[in-house]
Amino acid sequence: MNSLINNTDFVAFDTETGGLNSAECALLSIAAVPSWDAPPLSIHILPVGRIDARAAEVNGYSAEEWARRGAVTPKVAMLEFLRWLDLTAVERAKELGVPRLRFDMAAHNAGFDVLFILAAQARTGVELLLPGVWHCTKILMQEKREGGRSYWPKGCKLDDLGMVSGFWKQEPRSQAHDALQDARCCKHGLLWLRELPAKEEGR
Repeated sequence: MNSLINNTDFVAFDTETGGLNSAECALLSIAAVPSWDAPPLSIHILPVGRIDARAAEVNGYSAEEWARRGAVTPKVAMLEFLRWLDLTAVERAKELGVPRLRFDMAAHNAGFDVLFILAAQARTGVELLLPGVWHCTKILMQEKREGGRSYWPKGCKLDDLGMVSGFWKQEPRSQAHDALQDARCCKHGLLWLRELPAKEEGR
């Protein structure tokens, strides 16, 4: 995982899951938000695998709630994600006047999200062909903390990123973790972190 952006454009990504073990726990939802102005993706997924009680408490999962949100099978979810990636990248390339868009992926706890996406690809047989470069805002926060920002919380959680970047002021934290809101927080936080050195030099 990398902390620095290679390409200007990136897609912020988040998952909600049934636990911490990607080999056993269900992928419950995915969300993706482009760094440019384009519609986001948010999909709730019918669970295949274990759902731990603590995880359900964090993300508000229940069979009734997921049915209300139009949850689909894992394979349909992956195909929808693949279609969204293709359409979103094509539209951005047209906007920029380039033949092919080059973009990176970003997530707050990128290693965790990547494992669940890899597991979903293996289970469904749908290859997303995601960019190979993933950026982790948690690692970037840790690097900046070690570089002298000791006032930052040690855990460098997504909630901490939302707090220091001001995201929770403009969009108050939902009661249950939501993949789309967390992806938006990651996008906002990463853009904020990229601008931080220039802001500090201007103090």
